Amino acid sequence: MADKKISALDAIVSVDDADVLPIVDTSVATTKKVNVSQIKALAPVQSVAGKTGTVTLAKGDVGLSNVDNTADADKPVSSATQTALNAKQDTLVSGTNIKTVNSTSLLGSGNIEISSSVAWGGITGTLSSQTDLQSELDGKEDTITGAATTITGTDLTASRALTSSATGKVEVSAVTSTELGYLDGVTSAIQTQIDGKQATITGAATTIDDADLTASRALVSDGSGKVAVSDVTSTELGYLDGVTSAVQTQVDSKTPKLISLNAQTGTTYTLVLGDADKLVEMNNAAANTLTVPPNSSVAFSTGTQIIVVQKGAGTTTIAAGSGVTLLSKDSALGIGGQYGAATCIKIATDTWYVIGDLA
Repeated sequence: MADKKISALDAIVSVDDADVLPIVDTSVATTKKVNVSQIKALAPVQSVAGKTGTVTLAKGDVGLSNVDNTADADKPVSSATQTALNAKQDTLVSGTNIKTVNSTSLLGSGNIEISSSVAWGGITGTLSSQTDLQSELDGKEDTITGAATTITGTDLTASRALTSSATGKVEVSAVTSTELGYLDGVTSAIQTQIDGKQATITGAATTIDDADLTASRALVSDGSGKVAVSDVTSTELGYLDGVTSAVQTQVDSKTPKLISLNAQTGTTYTLVLGDADKLVEMNNAAANTLTVPPNSSVAFSTGTQIIVVQKGAGTTTIAAGSGVTLLSKDSALGIGGQYGAATCIKIATDTWYVIGDLA
């Protein structure tokens, strides 16, 4: 085909991805080509809001269908807001939705005066300032005045109105200096009763033998105010710091304490206070754990010993509870095998030795 001007080239009826477009590069002697697929691969804009060609956007195309150009002052409120506003009071009405102070409404201007109609404990007049209140207080009586009245002993036990003397003090008569002295002692009536009591236990001297100690009887003193007890040997007195010979005989006849067994078949067990000086038997085919609890939850006495035996085939591991330290050789805490055993010995508040067949 002979060379043609671009304006003279035939138009492509329909553009296909494989169609080739020429590119003239003036820096080289050859003409390059590019197809439609290559141009699309450069990700040019294909459409806007789903529209192609000459695009004209409406507010609904970008999710703003409810937006308009109404001025802020012309925008209405929501129906919920309007309902709430309608329920509010339009104006404050005295006696309806606003109270009064001393029968004076809070509406209006100026100061509110508190008149003498308010009960102020005898303060009279209209109080409109702190100065008025101080003037009222200054006018009050400093002391109680009235005809002098004396109060007798009878008056002190009765309910009556009292008035002061001319000096403002209450006078109490018919009280002797002796009676006033009882403020630091007792009344004469009480002292009389005390004086009538026996100073010491008196009577014929009486001794008490062993038989008397087991019987209920009245005792009298030996004349000096002391009770005499005879026929008590030094050995018997020694039992005050020990036990009687009868009790000691029973203790001596007892056999040493036998160890008790606590059989456990679960996979976990935490020691309880009742396990002290017992043998705990862990019998389970699966691996199982025995936990030594902290002193804060189970307060074993220092020196407590607990034997743990792995009776089942499952390995028994001795674990430390929160804050507990277990001391064992090479830090091993698993019992070595079936029928193996370990002894836990408490040596401090939360510290235990674990001794035995450990792996």
